[in-house]
Amino acid sequence: MLLEVSGLSVDYVLDRADVRAVDNVSFTLDRGEFLGIVGESGCGKSTLLFAIAQLLAPPARIAAGSVTFKGDNLVGLTDRQLSSVRWRDMSVVMQSAMNALNPVKSIGAQFRDAMRAHGKTSRDEIATRSAEVLRMVGIDQAHLRSYPHQLSGGMRQRAMIAMALLFTPDLVIMDEPTSALDVVAQRSLMVQIKELQRSLGFAIVFVTHDMSLVSHFSDRLMVMYAGQVDELGATRAIFSAPNSTSGGSSDTDMNALTVIAWSALVVTTTMPPANWPVA
Repeated sequence: MLLEVSGLSVDYVLDRADVRAVDNVSFTLDRGEFLGIVGESGCGKSTLLFAIAQLLAPPARIAAGSVTFKGDNLVGLTDRQLSSVRWRDMSVVMQSAMNALNPVKSIGAQFRDAMRAHGKTSRDEIATRSAEVLRMVGIDQAHLRSYPHQLSGGMRQRAMIAMALLFTPDLVIMDEPTSALDVVAQRSLMVQIKELQRSLGFAIVFVTHDMSLVSHFSDRLMVMYAGQVDELGATRAIFSAPNSTSGGSSDTDMNALTVIAWSALVVTTTMPPANWPVA
């Protein structure tokens, strides 16, 4: 087992009252596994990922639970202690590459900063590895001299993934990396991510709203609703027999998976399938 999240709860501490964004979430992740996380906007997906990576900032705080990665509980560790884990063993691909990348530094300079921060000082080693990871994601090494605004949206996302793979981590956490891309670019990027996972063996926790992506690429699926885990299991099994969010059995009940899937479907078709429930 690579990652174990147990009873994790996250609160946003406000003057009037605390707001619980993630409520008693538990799951495990094995090496080389692809876990997709879906849910409606505001259900706590991104907050959960930030809590796993220990990147929460005030007013958010972990109220309860543990995040055990490779046998060590990350909750409560200092930034210095976490620095030995981040990028080397666990990396994060943010939702918007344009916001995550430094606009006034070239891609190569940002790769260089990341490697130097983790003890790599040889210019030749840094240049060789930087070119290597760019080639892994299908970008010519000439773009190491490019700035983020000079790259397309798809290339910026690929550059972020390349940066996440600089140290060949065991876990890559991805927060909606395809959300700003068109359908063709999404598919191309996902195929490349899956090929990299197979060749390098890292595990993935992948947050998305796109049901077609998780249906094709994830091994297991977690459906979140109101900060909690509504469903968790093999992707095919959940798509075949989703549970009801409310626990009821009437024909009018809509489970979280159905709501998300219908939201994604309406952008590509005019009518739902005949057997889909209508709110």
